[in-house]
Amino acid sequence: MKHNPFVASHFLLNGESVGLGCKDNSWHKLMRFCGELDPNLPVNVVKDWLWVNVKFDAVGQKFGPSYLIWSNNVIWSHDELPNVRSKLFVKCHKRCVFEAEDGFYILVGDGRLQDMRLIF
Repeated sequence: MKHNPFVASHFLLNGESVGLGCKDNSWHKLMRFCGELDPNLPVNVVKDWLWVNVKFDAVGQKFGPSYLIWSNNVIWSHDELPNVRSKLFVKCHKRCVFEAEDGFYILVGDGRLQDMRLIF
């Protein structure tokens, strides 16, 4: 299974720490950036995030690589939620803005990369 080159260049061992997030004080600017990209998509700002590489079994491999973000350390949420889980990855912007099917997720500080296997 081929990974997006951006993600593949940062994929370390399962669960390893990775510094893809922005600095603590720059997320306000990134919120404005997200609003310029698509004002209709909600924005969440998360810390201590987990970038999940969803791995499918042989039946589900036709979907290709899929990623999502999960965090229970939400700095700011459009829904004022204590934790968030994104829908599947669409695109990455400025290295630390994860665009998913359901909105933007601004990654702050270090996070972790983790594999998750789904069996159909």
